[in-house]
Amino acid sequence: MLAALDMDLPYAVAVLSVPHFTPIDRVMDVEANKNPIFSERLTALPEILPNRTEPGAITKLPLAEVREMILAAHKKAKG
Repeated sequence: MLAALDMDLPYAVAVLSVPHFTPIDRVMDVEANKNPIFSERLTALPEILPNRTEPGAITKLPLAEVREMILAAHKKAKG
């Protein structure tokens, strides 16, 4: 978190498109709260999606490289 304080504006704006490395993008929690589904018949277990980037690998990288990965993921998310 302290590293975020060291980021300039492009990196600070990149946090608006989080999460960057998880299997899914933002969860539409407002919509989910307005239209809850309390039960649903499961016919099979859901597929487990892999992380886009493994957390263990990220923790071993230099901070500068992690920042670049975040910025690249943000640019990709924005299209």
